[in-house]
Amino acid sequence: TKSLQAKGMEVVFVSSDKNEEAFTDYFAEMPWKALPFVDRERKAALSNKFKVSGIPSFVILDKDGSAITTDGRSAVSEDPTGEEFPWKPKPSMDEVDPAVTLAEPVDARAVSENGDAPILVTVLNDTQHTVRFEWVDYEGALVPYKVKPHWQTWVQETYKSHPWRLTDEDSGRELARVRFTGDTTTSVSKLMQLSLPTEGAVDVKAVVDQAVIFEAANVSYGLSAEGCGPGEQLNNTRAVNDRFVVCPAGDQLYTFESRSGLCLGVGAPHGMWYPNDGFQAVLVPKDSASAVMRVLPARNGSEGFHSFEPVEHPGYLLNHCDGKIWFFDGPANNELVFSQDASWQLLDAESGTGPWKP
Repeated sequence: TKSLQAKGMEVVFVSSDKNEEAFTDYFAEMPWKALPFVDRERKAALSNKFKVSGIPSFVILDKDGSAITTDGRSAVSEDPTGEEFPWKPKPSMDEVDPAVTLAEPVDARAVSENGDAPILVTVLNDTQHTVRFEWVDYEGALVPYKVKPHWQTWVQETYKSHPWRLTDEDSGRELARVRFTGDTTTSVSKLMQLSLPTEGAVDVKAVVDQAVIFEAANVSYGLSAEGCGPGEQLNNTRAVNDRFVVCPAGDQLYTFESRSGLCLGVGAPHGMWYPNDGFQAVLVPKDSASAVMRVLPARNGSEGFHSFEPVEHPGYLLNHCDGKIWFFDGPANNELVFSQDASWQLLDAESGTGPWKP
């Protein structure tokens, strides 16, 4: 009870006892406030307003007197220390609108400043990651707050000037670093998309009805965005979301927009580089420089095939390896295998015929 009181919770007992003597004996064991027993009229009004049909009943009210939940018993039993206090309903994806996500990306130099503009932030973890939320303090140190698995919600009182860092709990990879600018309800995937680099945005225009499928030279592999959100690495499996719309971006330059409906393309942001490995091929904003690739003759020399080089990382080629899609700058030990893995045939998404030619 003390931990909940420290968070601002106040309990008021409304008795359904048959007489005042029973109320007095029962209330003597309680550490909280009570509605006077003689005020039966108000007790009846409260029972009617919140549709109390049995006892015990626990209704949780917001500061303005509106009901947060009439099933407070479940809320408290599931969260006795009040980690999610005041237990407001968790948002659905229908409530998460990127147009009203009040947040802005910040870089690693950003630190907390003043604390005179409090806000309330609600973030739904709609990714497959287990996400760690860390506050960046006034000295730039990271202060761990919460870890939320898939489909759980983080609710946090913070301030407009305070940056937050989101990381993948398993790999330690940074997913987003943002500063919230007002009360907002959003999702991890929206914050990831917001945090992706957009410098050097390019003018791209989709070729009407020109959707393609990537097929590797060793044809059992493809390129797929199935199950991928913003900033997440693409797979080399063949699945539903393996179709990409061709978008010209200059002489022999193209972006390939995923048909997943997220307005994202294949790219290689600077932050996704792994020493001795290369760059992860991930979903990035389709109009960012990170999404632009140059179409080259196939590394394996085959007619009808191509290799793809990100303009921000010359010398690296789109490649599949160990179930994932990468950009590598050369073979680890076998040129024949590398040249096959870095050569792709693009087929028409509807008919499966091809090859597509730039």
